Amino acid sequence: MQLNTFLVYTGGKLLSGPSHLSLFPVCTDTRKIRPGDVFVALQGPNFNGNRFAEDAVAKGAKALILSDTQFLPPEVFHQQKVSVISLPDPMYALGILGKECRSQSRAKVIGVTGSVGKSTTKEAVASALSIPFNVRKSQASWNNEIGIPLTFLESARDSEAVDVFVLEMGMRKRGDIYYLCAISQPEMGIITHTAPAHIGLLGSMREIVRAKAELLDALPADGTAFLNADDRYFPFYSSQFSGKKWCVSRRKRSGNSPKLPAEIPCVHWQNVGWLEGGRLVFSFSTPKGSVEFPALIPGFSVGLSLAFALAIGCALNLSLETIVKGLEKLQSLPHRLQILPLSENFIVIDDTYNANPTSMKSAIEFVGEMGRRKGFEQKWAILGDMLELGEWGEKYHRALARQLKRWEFTRFWSTGELMAHAVEEAKRLNIPALHFPTLNDLLREIAEKDWENSIVLVKGSRAMQLDRVVEEFERITGGRR
Repeated sequence: MQLNTFLVYTGGKLLSGPSHLSLFPVCTDTRKIRPGDVFVALQGPNFNGNRFAEDAVAKGAKALILSDTQFLPPEVFHQQKVSVISLPDPMYALGILGKECRSQSRAKVIGVTGSVGKSTTKEAVASALSIPFNVRKSQASWNNEIGIPLTFLESARDSEAVDVFVLEMGMRKRGDIYYLCAISQPEMGIITHTAPAHIGLLGSMREIVRAKAELLDALPADGTAFLNADDRYFPFYSSQFSGKKWCVSRRKRSGNSPKLPAEIPCVHWQNVGWLEGGRLVFSFSTPKGSVEFPALIPGFSVGLSLAFALAIGCALNLSLETIVKGLEKLQSLPHRLQILPLSENFIVIDDTYNANPTSMKSAIEFVGEMGRRKGFEQKWAILGDMLELGEWGEKYHRALARQLKRWEFTRFWSTGELMAHAVEEAKRLNIPALHFPTLNDLLREIAEKDWENSIVLVKGSRAMQLDRVVEEFERITGGRR
């Protein structure tokens, strides 16, 4: 996008420097800036990119998009070598530039949203398509109004054209996914599963469902929606999109599956076995035939992500052999159900990236079953609060104790105000439980215990910092075996 066009689009003001230049490439981090880049100074509660404008100039930036110019020395304006653009909200500029970059690409865009499983599904789809296509996926936590445009803008630096973008789309309120879709213009959309994540922010499941459905609203008439037929909101999502639809569904133990509309192609999946180390074997039935293979990452719910990957691959007319070969590249993500053998008879399951009632239940089930199969004497849960549940917080935390009881956990430690309810309920159910007022109190206690013949689940919302518990376990045992 040319600077003059950008000024018309955004209402920004050119304060100094050349007016005829292209606003690409773009960078928002002066640690990574290259000569000739455009620096966009983002702001947030804990950072102010305007403070680094002088550093951007020193490193060769050709243009600056700022909301505050007070940190620029006067000589930048006197020399007139760097274009300085003033705009009240540089985040808006990032969105405009990201959208422009996307519009110039001929790549197919696949959007992935849902309350749980977004990241794993994004990774699985990207791997499944990686053999015939040059795939660019959103990095780490680039699932918001910063990460989505940056994914497109970073791709503009690539020498090879991108064939497919696979983008994770998060949200904290209505309109967030709509905005991300306005930038990315997806042709395919996946809704993994709907759960009460962020219910404290949105106020009801109805609002969560409508927020997720914004992805379907954004798909073109000739686009394709990929839905979870086992999600209780599947009928609503299906009714929201009149175009082509695929679904995935988990087979029941009886081998039967829920009755689905005949016109919707479906990938059925089922866990059919365990391997050493906690890996699971899944079978899949697709319109192109059946396939069975071990997942490279742990967890029962990974089958859902693999089913979506197979559905996308089939919809793009790839062979099952090609899809499965691509899935061999799939790797586990940090702090997401990572199995850490710390001694011969001691395993920690690091699932500290985040938590909501559905992901917590899934993790408890997996660790409970793994502990049973491997014959551990002690099954521990060390849990931190699940945040953003609003008035439903106590209810969902008390429910965790019942799940721990069902899966025969022998010990339960917790920290966080809401987890006190879970401990209270656990004691009522005769589960030995202890609540720590602070995380530091819990960390001090870890070094005093004998952890031999134990499997320990560590999980909580990201803000609870339970990754420090995992680090303490690694410290006292000398690291992973």
